[in-house]
Amino acid sequence: MRDPIKQSIEMEQIMSIYRLHAIVGLFAVAIAAGACDRNSSKGNEARSGDSDEHTRAEATTDTTGAEPIQVTAFSEKLELFMEYPAPIVGRSTEFLCHFTILETGQPVRISSLTVEARPATGQAQRTVETRPVRDGIFKPRLTFAEEGRHDLVLRIAGLEVEDEVIVGDLLVRAGEFSAPSPKGPEADHHQIPFLMEEQWTIGMLLTTVERRSLSTWLEAPGRVVSPPHARAEVSSPMIGRLRRRSDGAWPKLGDKVAEGEVLALVESPLLYSAEVAERSFDIRQKSIAVREEVARARASLDFAKTEHARLARLHSSATASEREVNEAERELAIAEAEHEAALALQHWFDAVLADYPEFQGSGAQTDGREAGRMSSLTALTAPISGELDLVAGVEGETVETHQVLFRIIETRQLWITAQVSEFDWPRLPGEIVADYSMPGATPVRRAISAAGGRVVHVGKEVEPDSRTLPITFELPGHVDGLRSGMFVDVHIRSGHADAATAIPESAVVMDGGRPVVFVLVTGESFERRDVPLGIRDRGWIEALSGVSVGERVVSRGAAALKMAQSAPSDFGHGHVH
Repeated sequence: MRDPIKQSIEMEQIMSIYRLHAIVGLFAVAIAAGACDRNSSKGNEARSGDSDEHTRAEATTDTTGAEPIQVTAFSEKLELFMEYPAPIVGRSTEFLCHFTILETGQPVRISSLTVEARPATGQAQRTVETRPVRDGIFKPRLTFAEEGRHDLVLRIAGLEVEDEVIVGDLLVRAGEFSAPSPKGPEADHHQIPFLMEEQWTIGMLLTTVERRSLSTWLEAPGRVVSPPHARAEVSSPMIGRLRRRSDGAWPKLGDKVAEGEVLALVESPLLYSAEVAERSFDIRQKSIAVREEVARARASLDFAKTEHARLARLHSSATASEREVNEAERELAIAEAEHEAALALQHWFDAVLADYPEFQGSGAQTDGREAGRMSSLTALTAPISGELDLVAGVEGETVETHQVLFRIIETRQLWITAQVSEFDWPRLPGEIVADYSMPGATPVRRAISAAGGRVVHVGKEVEPDSRTLPITFELPGHVDGLRSGMFVDVHIRSGHADAATAIPESAVVMDGGRPVVFVLVTGESFERRDVPLGIRDRGWIEALSGVSVGERVVSRGAAALKMAQSAPSDFGHGHVH
């Protein structure tokens, strides 16, 4: 869709041209009416004034009456439209040069022009024009000393632009010659005249038709989230009061924390003596039971070893049977397994008990954990490494069970989850290629792969409420502008055309219900072409026919040419240089 603001400005410029032509027309009518009341001598003066409209043609037409030679040439930054009579040795030749800055569509205003004609052999001719005679227009003159073909180099230098245009194969003749008859108007009836001054008024831009890879895209809403393993919340496991950790520090927003680092302590009222005694008794009882089991298993193991050794000696003296020896080996294996299991249980119990020193009855203190008779301290530790994105408590505040106090974000990765409608799902290819853009006044699309991203998951089940399937992309966390929780637009490629003949979307206008473009023929004439359209992709459209690679189409100002084609005489004539 074309920018409505640009289209409005373009239409206003077009109307300004129409108003200018209307004023000129009214002025001409007034002059004609006054001429009717004048005498014949004044009528003769009026007739002589009519020739002013052809001053431009006379200035560029040679003595043979031949039409001026027209040249349209381009450099990287400039467009040159030049008219001149056929050069003859020894005669001063005026070159009428129009220079347009390609990037802006504006004329060259504050630059100088150096023209150099280089013959195949001999001395080069050179002239310098310090400034244009009018905006965009230079009239350099050269007198050629040698006949033959010359290369013409026109160099613009100034604050606006610096570049040179090379016009090759300029033919200089030794004397007068019979020029071929100019083409009749019927040969050019399909061309639309549009003067350079009119092009500058609307800031007309030209774009070269080129080969491009174009794609069709499916747009889906998306959201930026932190991966599950890169986001964690720390909450209080109990009712209590917040306290600083043992080093006296208190976490701040933006702090970097490491996995397992103590963030704060929760002080809860100590379970009073009866409850403490009950829990301590249970723990001690279980501890004794575990140790008894270890002792029993050790005794069974020692007995099994002794019995096995005894039977092995008897068997060697043929006193005990092999069956008795095998039975002893089995009992020994069982005893060893029971002993190992009892030791493992004891080690596990000791490790768990170490996490709760208040039940050890020793009053021991550790970093972040203290034992006492009137309070109990529980450490709040970071489950992952990352950056603190939320600090919701202050020292001394009373907190509730499961109240979220800290949130940690691991910023090295982000996910974008796009929700694709089940109705659009069949349009997607097997390989997922996608861009994303952030909503804004001028959204810029960025390729996910170019940002170092990749597809991590393609949904297998349609969500019942939204009737969509999720596609999840992973991106590095350092991508500029992306933040967890943001909404984005995800563009997923659904079709592709390599080396398509591409034109700017702004070059296409509708005429009689058909898409058309206007192709540059010479500097001040254009041709209307019908263009069947194919793929549209980010400001470019595939032209299935009608234009060729390398041609230049009007990419800004096409609407003015559409109007000009209905009245070409109003746009193609009437200025004087």
